[in-house]
Amino acid sequence: MIGILIFCFVIHLILIPILLGVFLYREFVTALAKYLRPDLDSFVTGIDLSLLSNSPDKAVSNLLVSFVVKGNVSENRIQAMAQERVLTLKDSEGNLVYKKLSQFWTPFLGFAFWKTDKSFSLSNHVRKYDYEDVILPKPGDETSLKEVMAQLLTLPWRPNRSHWEVFLVSEYNWELGSDTRDQYSLVIVRVDHSILDAMSGIGILGVGFQSPFATPRARRNAKQISLWDKYKLVYLFPYALAKQLPVVLHGRFLNKLDPTSPYVYDASERIPVSTIKKIKDKHEVDYGSVIHSAINGGICQTVETLQKVPPKYIDMVATLPMPDHPGGTSNHLRTFLTELPLKSISSIDRLMVTNDIVRKCGANWSSMASINFIKLLGIFPLSITSRMFSSITKSGPSYSISIIPVTSSMEFIDNAEIVDVYANFAVSTSIGMNICVWGINNQQRVNFCYTPNLFGSEIPKGTLSKYMAQELKELATNLS
Repeated sequence: MIGILIFCFVIHLILIPILLGVFLYREFVTALAKYLRPDLDSFVTGIDLSLLSNSPDKAVSNLLVSFVVKGNVSENRIQAMAQERVLTLKDSEGNLVYKKLSQFWTPFLGFAFWKTDKSFSLSNHVRKYDYEDVILPKPGDETSLKEVMAQLLTLPWRPNRSHWEVFLVSEYNWELGSDTRDQYSLVIVRVDHSILDAMSGIGILGVGFQSPFATPRARRNAKQISLWDKYKLVYLFPYALAKQLPVVLHGRFLNKLDPTSPYVYDASERIPVSTIKKIKDKHEVDYGSVIHSAINGGICQTVETLQKVPPKYIDMVATLPMPDHPGGTSNHLRTFLTELPLKSISSIDRLMVTNDIVRKCGANWSSMASINFIKLLGIFPLSITSRMFSSITKSGPSYSISIIPVTSSMEFIDNAEIVDVYANFAVSTSIGMNICVWGINNQQRVNFCYTPNLFGSEIPKGTLSKYMAQELKELATNLS
């Protein structure tokens, strides 16, 4: 324990002068911006800053959601909803709740600033699908939608505009429709992760569409930390961060992102929430543990199909929504980096070990230390933080995953029911696969977005989702 205290003391001795220097330079830039650049609104800080690249037209991470709608909704109607219900909404102090939807970021003296788009027009952001270099056929189907989503995730943003857009596609062949006479359309939402996180996005959808989007309260990371523990965390956070180094330095198992090749998009069939809950209750594990275990079981089967030997554990990073989300346009989340079981003697054994690890990650300080470290770096110039964050993922992890609470309600856009949804995200770091789990009306999909050489050689499309479903089926056998 004495060694840990000394280690943390030395790190603080190094950090404090650096932080003081950054604060002084930041104040100098603040004064210059006030007089030389009065058009700048505020610094980009915290987690938002960690999601910026060196170029304003590129994003470190984009969020993408495609809603399948029964019926048709025009771009004019979506524009009216956004104008009346979202863009003009103010809080109790008279501040715009969703101000960042009319802002973009721009550099000044090494720092990133939010700047209001003085020529903002909703028609630039809400429009009929118009990307000529990423063609979506009419009518589209699931196969063509996946191909288009894989490309949309990495498209650059148009300069001097807020990084979000909503596309309307009037014709779509939804294979799960029971009546062939029904007509379906798509509402595709793309947004830069630096503007908001998934829970903020769900909040905007609820406000804009005036649909419930009712989600359960986040509980996986709802650990309460006492004031004394917070003081200890401030001092011991260098040690808490250092404990994660073995996972990073161990090296990734799956291959890193190949930026020269487009992503491959794969999605599972719709999975009833009740199925996951039955497995959860049967084995007395957490909801998220079932999903983690099924995904890793699918990865393990894929590796074995390629006649390779899967390791006992695989490195991964998970993003979790915080239980006290402030709403608006914000990034309020928590991450944990760990290794979860891959090769196991049985599906049940993998599940039980996974649950033990996930519960420990939710109870320790490492994830809180990581997110507070990111917030601390949020006061630094972008030129420094972008290099630091990109270097962190050079040797791992193998994949990232975000499990978003599924809505328990039917969702509508006016009177048009949202019958299905595909959701994923991409990051421009070296992580080779991103997985997003979300859904509506107690139905969810597991969405995979991965680089083609993830396993060393290409696999047939649909392989991951197929083996993940088999693993889930194995866990669901013999349930009473």
